[in-house]
Amino acid sequence: MESEEIHSWVSEEEGPGADAMVPIFRESGYYTIVLYTYSGRSRRYGWQKDDYTDGMLLCAAPIDPKTETIRTAIRALSLKGKLLAFRPDVFRGTPLEKDFLRYTFFRYREREALHLSLRERGVIEECMETIGDEIRNGADEFSGSLLAKRIGLLLDYVVRFYERQFITRSLSVQETLQRYGSIVKKSVAEHGIGTCGGLSLRVCAGQLGISEAYLEDLLRVETGLSHNEYIDRQCVLLAERLLRETDFPLARIAVMTGFPTVQSFVRFFQKTVGCSPDRFRYSC
Repeated sequence: MESEEIHSWVSEEEGPGADAMVPIFRESGYYTIVLYTYSGRSRRYGWQKDDYTDGMLLCAAPIDPKTETIRTAIRALSLKGKLLAFRPDVFRGTPLEKDFLRYTFFRYREREALHLSLRERGVIEECMETIGDEIRNGADEFSGSLLAKRIGLLLDYVVRFYERQFITRSLSVQETLQRYGSIVKKSVAEHGIGTCGGLSLRVCAGQLGISEAYLEDLLRVETGLSHNEYIDRQCVLLAERLLRETDFPLARIAVMTGFPTVQSFVRFFQKTVGCSPDRFRYSC
């Protein structure tokens, strides 16, 4: 890998309207991060009144021509800001090459922007400055690994600060979780879902008005479960209630919880609960 080539994969812009370059970079296969030093005029980019007004971060993945158009790109706010754009090629041959997809915030919607405290903004600015310094340095044999590490550090801080935002927005987060839980419980009770699926993350996110990636991360942080695990848990709770409170045969309970056969229901219950349905009913 030529060191000069590495520098062509990372770019920075600064000043009012720097974010106007976002659509161009995204269309060219770049991931973009825009740091605004003031977010008081940008509350449409958040669920609620800003937690902090000292800075705001908007992140976006490259435009997917199959599902997006240039019109879906971040709208320029013409505020003072700094843009970092990079191609995933910068991580080639590094540990982050295979692990990059864990940075799910690139798939968040604009209204799920990260609002920063003064301290957090300082951390982000320092990371972006060190990346800029490396970009401006002459390319050499160390450029690739240093850029990858510095960008990786920035992305890790973004993950940390987003998890803080889930905590500081606990009221709206809990309200969203309650609405999500109601959607899942209603679907399980009415149709039965089980492991055969039926209620996708996309459907739930659409009903809640948030992105799939944001909902998935919110669930992970608040419950420790993925969407499928949460559904399985609700299915188990329904099955346990039916086993405790009714004398329905297993075949009927299997149908009510969305399984095509008794055998698949029994396997699922055994794996999830740690005992067979018959044993569970006997112990009650």
